[in-house]
Amino acid sequence: MDNDKTEVTGDETEGMVFTAFLDILGFKELVMNNTHNELKEIFKNSIYDTIDHIKKAQIDAYVKFQFTDKLDFLVVSDSIIIWADNTSLKSFLGIVTATTFLTAICMERGVPLRGAISMGNISVIKSGESINVFGDSIVNAYELENKQEWSGVIIDDRCMSINNIKDTTVLKDLKKEMIVEYNVPMKRGQIRQYFVCNWTASLFNKEMNSEGIINSFSSHNKKIDNWAVKLKVDNTIKFFNEFRVMKANS
Repeated sequence: MDNDKTEVTGDETEGMVFTAFLDILGFKELVMNNTHNELKEIFKNSIYDTIDHIKKAQIDAYVKFQFTDKLDFLVVSDSIIIWADNTSLKSFLGIVTATTFLTAICMERGVPLRGAISMGNISVIKSGESINVFGDSIVNAYELENKQEWSGVIIDDRCMSINNIKDTTVLKDLKKEMIVEYNVPMKRGQIRQYFVCNWTASLFNKEMNSEGIINSFSSHNKKIDNWAVKLKVDNTIKFFNEFRVMKANS
């Protein structure tokens, strides 16, 4: 029956874009070991406040320098999706900067993230108050995110190959701090280096140390007394120590 069909009256956008998919580690512990009001405060202070800050910085950067194209954010339960408008160099710089900053601040506020930045097709359909976001760019990022065994963010090889991004002067400058190559700890498969977001370079807390990483994984009444979590913590500390020390010595 025609009356049963959903009429899309809002905006429809689609195309090839960069997309980040991030997962909140220890989410079940957050939900089960805190009241609902406490959970809302955790989300507000760690996720939403940081996203609002990124959006404002993004607007300021665009107005002053036309530094980045538009980014959009969607938070659903334990998943955070960020997508750009296209696959331009500006969009790449914007999504890497936003993802790195978000990962760093959430680590400081006791909500470690694990994610990946990939690319592919996306469709965004807005109908009234509803929004539907889908496409292989999200699937690509999700699959790469789910393979990792730490708190960190991989940048998919396909992002680095488009538009010769890997060879641009801008990227070479960015790689001095925000993008590094690292043997990412994976759940299975080949041992190899990936380009990753160096969230240690975006930490506000200059006193952050290995104990701070442990505290982040256990903050908000999360339990870390099992081997699966310990492995993620140890792998995260190893990365932190290598690149935080590198920055301190530079």
